[in-house]
Amino acid sequence: QDVLLLMCSPLVSGLDEMMRQGLFLSDMPLHDMARDYILLAEQRQAEAGLKERYERLAAELGVERQRSDRRLRELQAFIDTANA
Repeated sequence: QDVLLLMCSPLVSGLDEMMRQGLFLSDMPLHDMARDYILLAEQRQAEAGLKERYERLAAELGVERQRSDRRLRELQAFIDTANA
């Protein structure tokens, strides 16, 4: 009797998709590059999220710095006026 063994990996783009399909990273064969691809994709996604958060916080910091500078100038003007 002839037997055919088909070895393949599920096509998933990340851990979230694996979980939706009821799969875990441990379900992937150790010799398969798909495991590495999934981990790399997750790492890149996390890095992109951190970069986006950093850029947003840097922009917010710039706005707060401008407010602080403006308030310091106002305070300095008030002090100069009071001393005059």
